[in-house]
Amino acid sequence: MTTVAVGTPFEDLSKGTKVWIPHEEHGWVSGVVINPIDANQVVTTVDDDEDHVEKAYPATQLFIQNPTILEGVEDMTTLSFLHEPAILHNMAKRYETNTIYTYTGSILIAVNPYRKLNIYSKDMIDAYCGQPLGRLSPHVYAIAENAYRSMLTDETNQSILVSGESGAGKTETTKFLLQYFAAMGNRESRLPTSPKPDDSNVEKRVLESTPLLEAFGNAKTLKNDNSSRFGKFIEIQFDQGVIIGAKIRTYLLEKSRIVRQTTNERGYHIFYQLTKGCSPVDSEELHIAPASEYVYLNQSGCLDVEDVSDEDQFLRTKEAMEVVGITAEEKKSIFTVISAILRLGNIAFAPGSQTDSSAVTDQEPLKLSAQLLSCDAKLLEKYLTTKHILAGNESYDVLLTPEQALSTRDALSMLLYSRLFDWLVNRINVSIQAKKEAKSFIGVLDIYGFETFETNSFEQFCINYANEKLQQQFNQYIFKIEQKEYEKEKIDWSYINFNDNQECLDLLEKKPICVLSLLDEESKFPKANAGTFCQKLTTNFAGSKKHPYFQLPRFGKNQFTVVHYAGQVTYSTEGFIEKNKDFIVPEHISLLEKSGNKFVASLFAKFWASQGAQGGKGGQFVSVGSQFRDSLGELMKSILATSPNYIRCIKPNQQKKPNKFDKLMVLQQLRCGGVLECIRISKAGYPTRRAYPSFVTRYSLLSKNIKRKDPRDPKITVGILLTDLGIPKDAYQLGLTKIFLRAGQIAKFEKMRTDLMNQSATHIQKHWKGILQKRKYSLLKKVTIRTQSGFRTFLAVALLRKIREKVAATKIQKTFRMFVQKKKLRNIKKGAIAIQSAIRKRFASQELSDRQREAAALFLQKIVRSIIARKEYFRLKRATVLAQARWRGKLARRLYSEMRIEARSIQRIVEEKNST
Repeated sequence: MTTVAVGTPFEDLSKGTKVWIPHEEHGWVSGVVINPIDANQVVTTVDDDEDHVEKAYPATQLFIQNPTILEGVEDMTTLSFLHEPAILHNMAKRYETNTIYTYTGSILIAVNPYRKLNIYSKDMIDAYCGQPLGRLSPHVYAIAENAYRSMLTDETNQSILVSGESGAGKTETTKFLLQYFAAMGNRESRLPTSPKPDDSNVEKRVLESTPLLEAFGNAKTLKNDNSSRFGKFIEIQFDQGVIIGAKIRTYLLEKSRIVRQTTNERGYHIFYQLTKGCSPVDSEELHIAPASEYVYLNQSGCLDVEDVSDEDQFLRTKEAMEVVGITAEEKKSIFTVISAILRLGNIAFAPGSQTDSSAVTDQEPLKLSAQLLSCDAKLLEKYLTTKHILAGNESYDVLLTPEQALSTRDALSMLLYSRLFDWLVNRINVSIQAKKEAKSFIGVLDIYGFETFETNSFEQFCINYANEKLQQQFNQYIFKIEQKEYEKEKIDWSYINFNDNQECLDLLEKKPICVLSLLDEESKFPKANAGTFCQKLTTNFAGSKKHPYFQLPRFGKNQFTVVHYAGQVTYSTEGFIEKNKDFIVPEHISLLEKSGNKFVASLFAKFWASQGAQGGKGGQFVSVGSQFRDSLGELMKSILATSPNYIRCIKPNQQKKPNKFDKLMVLQQLRCGGVLECIRISKAGYPTRRAYPSFVTRYSLLSKNIKRKDPRDPKITVGILLTDLGIPKDAYQLGLTKIFLRAGQIAKFEKMRTDLMNQSATHIQKHWKGILQKRKYSLLKKVTIRTQSGFRTFLAVALLRKIREKVAATKIQKTFRMFVQKKKLRNIKKGAIAIQSAIRKRFASQELSDRQREAAALFLQKIVRSIIARKEYFRLKRATVLAQARWRGKLARRLYSEMRIEARSIQRIVEEKNST
């Protein structure tokens, strides 16, 4: 990992020195040295801390701040102190004012503003036209103008390398570059001496190719709503400054995104544009359903992009197709293939009747897919559920499990889309190709930046491999620029070391033993898997054969770590072999070659020839890694044959919000983009350069031997100045037109100049304040005497007036108070009588009310008591009657019993008599 500086020497830290202090959350915060004890203990106070807490830090963790005059500079190589906090502070200051572009030498750093800025108008293009780099403020148009003019004047091919992580604004930056070149080509074509292009619409077709490729190659990710999921190199061809054609090359399309996406991400834009923007007639003909009904689209839970209309974008895509010459029939065929891919995703599998076999659960998606692809549905089902294997002269079919059948289905979908994408790129190239040989070109490379996630797979490995390759070329180019500047000024210079990442590249690509060659070797074995591949890497690069750029993580299975220029990245070998093979099924190719749809058949007409293998023999294994290495090699050859220009795009925060600058996140991107390495190379030499006249004008006051307008040669004057100030000879070099200074020297000059200016200002202020105070005293004395006289007269008159007013006021007060008291007495008397009357009335009313209540209460009591007495009387009467009735009944029953007994006795006697 690149670092720009390692702390500050202790001797440079004095009391009052402003420094940058490390901070966990903000990266760096401002502070002031209050007590430098020793190199291991420097007491500072933090400016941003409300409590001003004092803390001690080692000198190696503190970095001196640049003078105020160097805050927010346009070119960061002009900073006196070149270190991480100074760079971040400078960029943050510029970003606060929506100044998103900054130079680092000849490199442009572009920070994504996440808002529309009015700095890309035609007037802005006219302003930068013909202006050398550095004369105007940093801008993407300045880089475009520099490449364009260099191509015309030096007659050398140019390239502009745009890089950065997802969401940093690479795609938008590429659009602005193409916009500028189109404007310049159009301007040059109007000149009478310029050759007239064979096709006047070539600029428009070049511009329209960008939104077309975005529809098919961009997608919404967690970091960016319009993330490019492929790399592209646009070669814009010129003839005497006029655009006559272009050529586009693409790299490593992310095919896995077609069949699966992470939560809250989307597949490629064209899927959603087609499902939402297609007319009802076409939807019925092409069997297009809402996006929510497709498994390939609904699995991530994200179907829309905020503030983006897929319907409008679909119209824009169709317009772009028309501009690049795609016919109505071809458009229909393209949409048919896309619909077929989506229908393929709805084919589901369940265990079949045989062991380890599978069967299609729903025939409807299968039939629709076969219908759209114009192929036999039964053959399609067979090739999805079985695998044809060749063993010598014999061949046989192997049944596939449901999981294997799903992988085969996804492989077919990815194959179809990748062939369609390649056809689209080729079709665009046919549309924009030059009709005559171009004399020169400008290549614009829009490529994915360095990536590192929690889980890094084959895609991240290829992306980081490409960035590793580009970083080596970047380092060499920056080093050559430094050498050229020193040689131009004819100064003595020593060899500047730069971080050469050749060993890391050898680990990745150098045959016979490298990661890619071992991956290809493992991919040829049927039983190879993530474990065997990881074991092979361990055997060749760990243990006794330990490679300095290869490591094994302490925890984690089937993982390995590569020490890249931007830091360590741990890759999971899961899926490496499958993705490297690209999982091509020969039967799929043969089926689609015979498709009844001419467009589908044309996509696979020369498939095996393009893959460099024979169908049915070696056709199943196609090494994606080797293809990527070869295409990357071709790209590097193209770049090395040009004069490169660099634009590093920076993403300021993860939330994609304006006016938010995450310093730690930006710092990591600066490391990944090689910007810090560029500054380190500059710092190793003489990063600060000043023209002699401007240097003398600003710092001549530091020497008593130099007059204000010294007639001598500025170079001689600068030499005298440096000698008088005692600057060591190893701290500077005198060139032909400039003075070259080591890092930190300008800050020392500024400190000496500030101290001298402060001393002079204090001396001048002291004498001038004395003169002013004397003048002020004399004037105040005269004015005071006159003022006192007038004021005393005024006071005497005012006193007499006050006495008279006091006497009159006293009489008025006496009379008024008497009147007030009399009136008050009358009011009190009247009020007292009224109150007494009211109170008496109230008491009388209360007494009457009490008597009435008492009489009513007695009356009520009498009535209630009579009612109660009556109730009690009737109750006792009823009880008495009841008791009497019961007692009489009892007596009657007793009498009745006695009479019955007596009757029985008489009857017995009679019976006895009768019996006798």
